[in-house]
Amino acid sequence: MPNVFPLKKTVFLKKILFTLTLLLTACAASAQTYEQLLEQALRAAYADSLEQAEKLFRQAIDQNPQDYRNAMALTNLGKVQETIYLRTKDSKKADAAIESYTQAIELAPQAVPIIAARADFYLRLTFYDKALKDLNTALSFNPEDADLRCRRAYAYIHLRRPDDAKADYERVLAQDGSNYQARLGLGTLLAEQGRRNEAIEHLSRLTEGYPNSAEAFLARAEVYAQNGQPLLAEYDYDQAVGIDPKNPELVLARAQFYRQQGQKGKALADYEQAISLGVPRAALAEAIKACK
Repeated sequence: MPNVFPLKKTVFLKKILFTLTLLLTACAASAQTYEQLLEQALRAAYADSLEQAEKLFRQAIDQNPQDYRNAMALTNLGKVQETIYLRTKDSKKADAAIESYTQAIELAPQAVPIIAARADFYLRLTFYDKALKDLNTALSFNPEDADLRCRRAYAYIHLRRPDDAKADYERVLAQDGSNYQARLGLGTLLAEQGRRNEAIEHLSRLTEGYPNSAEAFLARAEVYAQNGQPLLAEYDYDQAVGIDPKNPELVLARAQFYRQQGQKGKALADYEQAISLGVPRAALAEAIKACK
């Protein structure tokens, strides 16, 4: 199943401190230490010294826990702790991140980016019911936000509420028919419901609008394969691999398709290609054996 909610794999520096500059405004001389600590935290974050960044954010926040500026400092602290958790799987860091986000929301209860940050982490943790509550709150303040609606649709899918997910995707597409995530999400959802021809229609519009998206071609390839259209499926698998030839996941997806089609020679060639791209041979030993 394609990733219809593309949470980046620890794309830390692109998300962290997204409004730090709002904090670094002119202040009284007595607040200089606060600013300096935030600046040091920023430098630590960009140097990927996450434990040091976490410590510096906490020092700044502890100077005056009720300072309104701490809403964003706490959010950024949460980002640091979330990233540490994603790297280490230390559950204490996950708890700490949630607590930081929660404290930030308490200071700024209508700040949609902060509410969305906690919702995103809940989605990562597969706490879909909690994510849904946050996304409902965020959408109550900004009901036309397409990204929030796509995230809510993703939560609905995992909560087995496909009609609600479909409604969110369709509302986004009614406003912007070119929205990638909504089109991909709706196409994938329809395929899972067995409505493959409708799914192919949506995914075809996606490949037309995004001809350089390997993900879009992969999604349609899988539906074609399920729909008993192997030639079209093979074409789309080839397109996906051609767009991103160094992606072993795409090569393995095509190999699995070839195995299902009884084309063992082509499947074996793809397994060898995946190994050349870094997949351990031991991980594919059984699959390779089945192709000989």
